[in-house]
Amino acid sequence: MHVLFIVLNEVEYLADILTRIREVGLRGATVIESIGSATVIENDLYSVSFLASLVNVLEGKNKASRVIFSLIEREEQVIKAMDEVQLILGGDLKKPNKGMMFVLPVTHFRGGELERHIESREMKKNLAKGKKS
Repeated sequence: MHVLFIVLNEVEYLADILTRIREVGLRGATVIESIGSATVIENDLYSVSFLASLVNVLEGKNKASRVIFSLIEREEQVIKAMDEVQLILGGDLKKPNKGMMFVLPVTHFRGGELERHIESREMKKNLAKGKKS
């Protein structure tokens, strides 16, 4: 089990990325608005209230990014999702202001679409075993 984090600076690709990762078998994702530390420092946002900084982002004065994270069952799905995201973003994430991706292992989880999917799959396996007996 893994969790894939995608820090997306080019937010215009958000819908494409969410669609594509679902197509490769990911069961869902969470999207959080974020601001990189360079933007905070360059725009003196650490001394501005949260509400004021949010208004600035909404008005386009500060560059907001998105963090997408998704729980993924199998490593081959992780690789496929990362490959697809990289293709959507033009292939080279080393270029400035593209974003980044990283994966962390997950040892335990509860809830969500993936848990329901796994439970459903296990129930089907158990039913199939019962029919063979």
